[in-house]
Amino acid sequence: MSFWEIPGMKAGVVTGDLAWALLQHAKEHKYAIPAFNCTSSSTINSVLEAGKELNRPVMIQFSEGGSAFVAGKALPNEKGKLQASILGAVAGAHFARAVAPAYGIPVLVHSDHCAKKLLPWFDGMLEADEAYFKEHGEPLFSSHMLDLSEEPDEENIAICEKHPSRICGIGDETRKWSSLNCWCWDMVVIPNRNPLHVKNSLGKHAPFLLVT
Repeated sequence: MSFWEIPGMKAGVVTGDLAWALLQHAKEHKYAIPAFNCTSSSTINSVLEAGKELNRPVMIQFSEGGSAFVAGKALPNEKGKLQASILGAVAGAHFARAVAPAYGIPVLVHSDHCAKKLLPWFDGMLEADEAYFKEHGEPLFSSHMLDLSEEPDEENIAICEKHPSRICGIGDETRKWSSLNCWCWDMVVIPNRNPLHVKNSLGKHAPFLLVT
């Protein structure tokens, strides 16, 4: 079964249940959807061109630093505000949405690892999601990723509860997960479960696991 046979599948950016259906299809049929960190319209175009040539879905991804590069290094990007990073990620997502349908493939737009110190960037993207939803009925981004694996467990979980709740509320005043339109991926600390390790603020090493 081709991913084109997924009900409602389309060329361009996909979100919500359609994005999840695409990810589930990839898992079921054992193929990867590659994610590429993009830093300009040129890199976005390159990713889309490769997807078009292979007739495969792709994920356009923005890191905090790469987002600032999209906006331009001459712009202020103050600690605690991250204005350029917010502007660049939002501008990149809008550009991807504008051109992706012309390449004839499904595209996911994602923000990459967001640590605690980068939460202003995360909040700025959520504001853009909310504004886009009010006008178009779907979020600007397909998904976001919180990576708080360096923080103590209690703080990690508390922040992870706060932000998915906000995402869940986009377009749904009842805030029920069943109506979620934007996906949030959280990095949480799961002791003794995973061989990957990250150094936390206490100087210890704790495994992390990606959960949704």
